Amino acid sequence: SLVTINGSSLVDSGGKRMFPQVSNSTLCEFYVTCENFTKVLEPFELENATDKVDAALERKNVGNTFFLKGNLQLANRLYSAAYELLKDIDFKDTKDPAFEVANTTRLSVILNLAAVRNKLRKFSEVVPILSPILSTFPKHAKALYRRAEAYYGLKMYREAIADSNKAFGLSPSEQIADLHDRAVKAQKSMFQKEKQVWSSAMNKVMGDLYEDKPAAKPKEEKPVEQVPEPADAIDGDGISEGGKGNGDQGEVPAASKGEEMEIDDSKRVEEIN
Repeated sequence: SLVTINGSSLVDSGGKRMFPQVSNSTLCEFYVTCENFTKVLEPFELENATDKVDAALERKNVGNTFFLKGNLQLANRLYSAAYELLKDIDFKDTKDPAFEVANTTRLSVILNLAAVRNKLRKFSEVVPILSPILSTFPKHAKALYRRAEAYYGLKMYREAIADSNKAFGLSPSEQIADLHDRAVKAQKSMFQKEKQVWSSAMNKVMGDLYEDKPAAKPKEEKPVEQVPEPADAIDGDGISEGGKGNGDQGEVPAASKGEEMEIDDSKRVEEIN
């Protein structure tokens, strides 16, 4: 049969590149002749839970081999295949003879899958598979630790601290304590950076609130020019009349010392009326 393989998959059982000269993006074709082989059944071809569990165990064990040899990509592929086989089995059906085995196998597969995805930095794919497990087994220390690793990778430090704290309470270890401490330090650092960002933004909007600015210089007022009064603008009775001299209206001068201004009341009444 003709088999097409991506260059990145041309590795041996130890994860070593078989053809270093072939790039990862190159598609390679091989003609393969197999003797005495058994085709792996697809999930839809498996009839019952027992068959699915057996197939999942086989994939899981091969995945463990690749994981221990450092071939994380193939390990992830095999663990994912095992997970797909088991995720739809109704484990609440206690009448199924494979109930206990299926439950134990699925938990083991999910934990291994979470571990390899964390190493591949696929953190967003870890939380969705572990949260359902923790809803059923809330005190599972290893599941809490794996999810704490994923939260840390996603920079969700508050959640990482909570999970690692619970895991340490259930199963104290230096590994969990180290993750908890790193999450606490990262959260403090993140808060400081956010504080600086907000402070900088506020300073741009409202100005620098922590530095005294020099007061603005007062505007210099121009001196008011004194306009001299024309000599013929004042009559002897102290009241200027319009139309005399240069046509300017006269002003009422201040009374001299010892002299009071006399006002004709009769004329004032006539003017008001």
